[in-house]
Amino acid sequence: MRRGLMALRWLSGFSLRRDFGLWTLAMGLVFCLCVLGGVQGSVRARTAPFASTSAVPQQVLSMSQLQGRFALNVPWQFTGPDGQHFVTTPPARWEKNYQRLWPVMGKGVYRLGLKLPEQAVGQSLLFDCEMIAGNRFRLYANEQLVGYNGFYPESTSRVAQFDVFQPTSRQVALRLEVENHTLHWSGLVTPLYLGFQQDIRYERYRHDLEFNAFFGAFFFIAFFHFILFVAFRKDRTVIWFGLLYLALVVYMEFFRMHNLEYLLGDIPLEWSVRGVRLALYSLIPCFFWYGHSLSEHFISRRVAYGFSFASLGFMVSLVLPGHWHTPLLYLWFLLLVMATSYGLWVLLRNYKDPAIHPFLLSLSIYAVTLVNDMFNALGWWANGFYGRYGFLVFALTQSGFLAWRLQANYRSKMRYQEELLHMNQNLEQLVSQRTQEVEEKNQQLEQMAQFKDEMVDMLVHDLKTPLNVLLTAPEPQHVQRASQRVKTLIEQLVKAQHTDAQQWVLEKEPQDIQQLVARVLQLLQPWASTRQMTLANLLDPQLLVMDTPLVERVVQNVVQNALRHAPVGSEIKVVGHTQDGFFQVLIEDQGKGIPLELQQKVLEKGVSFASDGGSTGLGLYFCKKVLEAHGGQLAFAQLPQSGVLLRFPQFQVQEATLPAFQVAHLEALISDLQALKQYEVYEISQVRQILRRLESQGDRLIQPWIDALKGAVREVNETRYRALIAQIPLPPEAQ
Repeated sequence: MRRGLMALRWLSGFSLRRDFGLWTLAMGLVFCLCVLGGVQGSVRARTAPFASTSAVPQQVLSMSQLQGRFALNVPWQFTGPDGQHFVTTPPARWEKNYQRLWPVMGKGVYRLGLKLPEQAVGQSLLFDCEMIAGNRFRLYANEQLVGYNGFYPESTSRVAQFDVFQPTSRQVALRLEVENHTLHWSGLVTPLYLGFQQDIRYERYRHDLEFNAFFGAFFFIAFFHFILFVAFRKDRTVIWFGLLYLALVVYMEFFRMHNLEYLLGDIPLEWSVRGVRLALYSLIPCFFWYGHSLSEHFISRRVAYGFSFASLGFMVSLVLPGHWHTPLLYLWFLLLVMATSYGLWVLLRNYKDPAIHPFLLSLSIYAVTLVNDMFNALGWWANGFYGRYGFLVFALTQSGFLAWRLQANYRSKMRYQEELLHMNQNLEQLVSQRTQEVEEKNQQLEQMAQFKDEMVDMLVHDLKTPLNVLLTAPEPQHVQRASQRVKTLIEQLVKAQHTDAQQWVLEKEPQDIQQLVARVLQLLQPWASTRQMTLANLLDPQLLVMDTPLVERVVQNVVQNALRHAPVGSEIKVVGHTQDGFFQVLIEDQGKGIPLELQQKVLEKGVSFASDGGSTGLGLYFCKKVLEAHGGQLAFAQLPQSGVLLRFPQFQVQEATLPAFQVAHLEALISDLQALKQYEVYEISQVRQILRRLESQGDRLIQPWIDALKGAVREVNETRYRALIAQIPLPPEAQ
């Protein structure tokens, strides 16, 4: 029970807790309709719309009326199933005479007296009627059988047959007997016509030709869209459109055309009625799924399922006897009105959407004709059935719309194929470029491995100094500083082993160079004490932006070389000054210095002139690399005493500005940038059109940017394409 309630809630979209009483009332109403429709009692007479009389009306005809197919929609005497007499004018329902909604079951008799002109006596006359509502009818003229249903008098088919009648006198007594046990209305649906044989048959052929034309058009539309679905299986709109017209073809066949009966023989009216109603019940779900396949914004999946399950319930009722499922047709009319109203509401709600315009007019015309036919079927007015004309307008409009959409899809497919061919033509070039990039990446990996080896060698080289301090330091605080230095270098060694970079990656931060030098000199002080040397920090506080650990190692390496080569008992001074935008740190010692011809040679990797053989030749090479990474330089001072000059760029704070073309041309680029952001990199034709428009401006400032975008499109590089577009920021109101 709980699952059933949840299913109802899902189908309807209502809150069962809030509207449970409404649902109970609706279900009870449906049950009562079924019960009342299934119970057939005696017909109780009520006040008739016309006076009860046993007199048969008389109608005088002229030759001009007979030559033009005269409609006998004149007063007739009608005798109902219970024997009551009424005067009624066809087309009329028996239910109107008895003032009731439910169908009157039984046999009714229409009587009319005709007075023909003298010239019509002995002529070949013919009766005709487009449709009579009943299981069986018989038309007698002067007690001669001139009209009946089926191909033979006792047939159960609803195909109408009329025989030629040659009156022998001017007075003709007509008696039309109609029996109804199945249909939801009783009596004539269209008037009975009388005329000369040639005139009646001409009108009959013309009328049948009109219906056959409609039938052929709808059948062709259905068959054509089934074939289209074979070619476009992913387009569900095509199949639902074809099913919609297949339902209409079935409706027209069993309701009016009866082509199958001419080919296969009689089809009983009971089965013909079921075929008609099955087609009617199929129209609503096919129509809603067609709208859903056009766009979920028009018809949601839940609404389509709701109307589909409701129509399925009506289809299942067709297995019941006729007197049970016939009253449900009135309820289906209510569902049809709801479906039509909902469809019009959806169209009016979305009328501003260009995609709805081909749908709006055609469906509105069809809705008007459909409402007209429903009112005719209910007997509320009698002005003919025009639903087929409205549906033809809908059919032709929607077929044209679907053809246009398929053509647009085909053009898009051809454009994409052309772009794919263009991309395939560039594939070999792209493969060559990618191969070259792979080779470059391999070279970079080799350089990265070589760089990591150099970094490890340099760190091992720098570990010697704190280890020497640990071996010679007399004070605990010196041991602690040296141990901390060893730990720092080991951490850098591990980091170097796991880095993916192939060049120096600096972690710059503002640092006072005086404090940095002081830390290095404190570390080396125990070693200097063993050689009775003095370390002097004569720097003034100066803020520089640098990678502190690396610069500490540079200063350590230079001071360490001075401690190793300067005379015992000498002094090492660290001084600094500003020159040409650089801050120069001079580490001056009292050694012999390096000859001028060997100064460039000693900065190379692995070159050392130490006499003790303990040097690896990496110290000064490392110092040079660190300073170059900072944008500085290492040089040897030309002084009476030797020294090493370290040059660092001075720290300046500059306000970041946009490139000139971004400011000067931003207003002109806004519309094109917005358009570029809407396209993906593979939409080559649209992107190239925008780039050609930008190139036509002839602006050399933005030309490199355009060339870079072209390269990204040629390589189908989405990441680079998005990054290039993002280089020019849009103002908030343009984003």
